[in-house]
Amino acid sequence: MKKILSLYFMLLCFVIVSCDDEHDNVLPPSGNNNENVQNPDENEEEEPVEPEPEASVWQRAHREMMGLKGQVTAVKEYVSIPAEDGSGTEETKTLMEARFDAEGRLTCYNATGMDMNVRSGVWQELAAYAYQYDSDGRLAQIEVQNYGADAIVYHLSYGDHNCYVPVLLPLGPMDYFLVQGLAGISAEDASLTFTFDGTKASATTEDWDGTTTTTFLYEAGNIYPYKKEESLTRGGVQLSTKTTDYTYGENGNLLKTDYKESDEDGVSVYREICTYTAGAWMQMQTKLIDSDLFIHDYTYAYDDEQRIAKINYVVNNGMEDEMTAEETYEYVSLDENGNWILSVQQQNSLVDWNHSDGEVKVYRTINY
Repeated sequence: MKKILSLYFMLLCFVIVSCDDEHDNVLPPSGNNNENVQNPDENEEEEPVEPEPEASVWQRAHREMMGLKGQVTAVKEYVSIPAEDGSGTEETKTLMEARFDAEGRLTCYNATGMDMNVRSGVWQELAAYAYQYDSDGRLAQIEVQNYGADAIVYHLSYGDHNCYVPVLLPLGPMDYFLVQGLAGISAEDASLTFTFDGTKASATTEDWDGTTTTTFLYEAGNIYPYKKEESLTRGGVQLSTKTTDYTYGENGNLLKTDYKESDEDGVSVYREICTYTAGAWMQMQTKLIDSDLFIHDYTYAYDDEQRIAKINYVVNNGMEDEMTAEETYEYVSLDENGNWILSVQQQNSLVDWNHSDGEVKVYRTINY
């Protein structure tokens, strides 16, 4: 009996030891249950995150485009000049006035400060502009008050497309301005009808000079116009043709314009090539004008705040009748937001016919 019990006890111990060996074989050698246990996602490469496309520069707030900082609601530039009556006193001459809404959109712009309702013998075309926007923040109406003339109101309409279309009319100091989704512009006096059909934007205007047809062309897959064509006709005779080629950066920043003008015989009479700084808003680097008899060469330099600092001007470079001139700009006083309120400028009428010669102090009044 004792032999049977001993044999049974030995058999039970053998079974227990065998079970322990089996469990030992499934544990990691280190005894750490988490070591060497692979996560099935560990070796999988992460999908690269595509960067968000940079927003078009044409979507920026207008006051930012004009180099203003902070919540500016109005800005006025002016100079003090000797009074015309010879009294020895000074009077204020306004150079520019602009107003903005809460979103930084331009609502009013007057490049001269003059009362546009006063009729005068001034020969150049002068105008003040008022802008209105729809509930989506899009430019909806432009009122143009030409100097000494009745105001003309233009209405803008939009379509279901993402192309950027020229407004045709200036937006403040910007003669060339693009608006996304624009489908048409119409004048209340019927002087202008402008439409975009998906491949081109076209306008026809009538005035004392004749009929002007303007067309902006688009390439497939490009949301910005690459070319502008203009022709002037009178009595069925073509008097002139003009073309402008546009080059843009990735975010729509204008890099270059090449303007050419020909007479009724197709002979080139004028060419203007402008280049702009990449990554900056309409910051001109160079301007070259070939007006047949004269070649005008402008070079622009900027300070660390991207403000104009110097303009070098050369006429007929390298020729016997070569002339040179320059203008410099210094910003000697800033407000609490970093906007300049006093600029001392060495102006030259050769560089800009609208400027005087010598030192000029330009002041700014800025409201927030």
